[in-house]
Amino acid sequence: MTAENGPLLEEHVLRRALRLDDDEMPARLDAALIASAARASADRGREVALAATVAFVGGWLWSEAFRAIIGGLSPLAIDPVATAVEIVAALARAAAPIAETATHPGIPIAILAAAVVAVFFEQRGRAHAASS
Repeated sequence: MTAENGPLLEEHVLRRALRLDDDEMPARLDAALIASAARASADRGREVALAATVAFVGGWLWSEAFRAIIGGLSPLAIDPVATAVEIVAALARAAAPIAETATHPGIPIAILAAAVVAVFFEQRGRAHAASS
């Protein structure tokens, strides 16, 4: 058979090519395999629950130890919460000019303009290289 665009494969050739060989037979459902997969997924559910429990208990113990350490500092007349707030406030005051500059509308416009100029010069360079 031929067509306008070239020869076409005959239908019996296509069917023979698409058939599976004897050693390529699709796998059959195995009940034992399905049962073992179900048991394995049940075991994984228990493992996830155990991991979540261990994580919760570990985090609780860690927080209690940290609270005990902080509580031990209070007899020394150090207020740890007030000190932490003062440190964070000092860092915020130091970072304010940087944040103000970064959020100024001129900065994103300048970045966009630089990207447009870079793309323009890259295309111009490729066109010049292609014409040489």
